Amino acid sequence: EIAHVFRWHRAFAKLKTPTKEVDALSRYTNFTLGHVWEKFDCQTTLLTKEARCDVLGPEVRETEF
Repeated sequence: EIAHVFRWHRAFAKLKTPTKEVDALSRYTNFTLGHVWEKFDCQTTLLTKEARCDVLGPEVRETEF
């Protein structure tokens, strides 16, 4: 019986393909987080504030930033 087990073990070992090595960091680069970053996107707000400060005058820009 033990010889039978070893025979099957050798048969399956021959068919086993080597695993493909994958860089750990490359697994996490193929997706976007747009839905998460929407609430943190403040670039439009900052540009609007900067434009308003230019209209109000240079003294306002110096104090706010």
